Amino acid sequence: MPFKKYTLKLKENNNIINQNLPRFSLSYRTKREDPRHVSYDIITALSENSDIIIELDTNFFDNKLNIDGQCFQRFIDAAKSLGLTHSYKEFASTHSYSIFGFRVESSKKKQIQKFVVYVPHDVWKNESFKDKLPISGARYYITNYPMEAEDIINKILTMDDKEIRTTFKLIIFDFAFYGQMGIVTDVLNKDDFHRLLGCKNDGC
Repeated sequence: MPFKKYTLKLKENNNIINQNLPRFSLSYRTKREDPRHVSYDIITALSENSDIIIELDTNFFDNKLNIDGQCFQRFIDAAKSLGLTHSYKEFASTHSYSIFGFRVESSKKKQIQKFVVYVPHDVWKNESFKDKLPISGARYYITNYPMEAEDIINKILTMDDKEIRTTFKLIIFDFAFYGQMGIVTDVLNKDDFHRLLGCKNDGC
């Protein structure tokens, strides 16, 4: 993977006070390419041959990028057009949510929309899929092994953090527009990231 043309910076969280922070953060920059394509390349390298579950939550979407919900709906339409196993739910706002491990408080009452879709590796590896990815926030769950799609899609939104960490190899929150990822894993260490990304140190 040609990561040398991107500017990557990997950081491991050693903050023992705030254990809600993701274990790793990864920033990426490119002057010319669509940031979704950079994100796709990074997630492809980190996921290796695994299937991926993508979660969209309207809390993650920057209103400036998601005018009238268009960005959110475009991804839903794309997933449905590919016949992928998915689930859509609406929830009452809990007034707080977490991005990159930091809790965000909201005083506004609103309905939260969540959409999850199971993406088999053979669908993900088709490079045209990268044009369908959201530029606003999305969470990517990297599986340890192929899972029964309908079962896990129906279950994932009810799983707690501990169950999610033990079920998936990696959980990546990505905000492509800002070139920033937060990564949770109990499986991979910093050397694994260097190997998968082809980096000799924390920058590429």
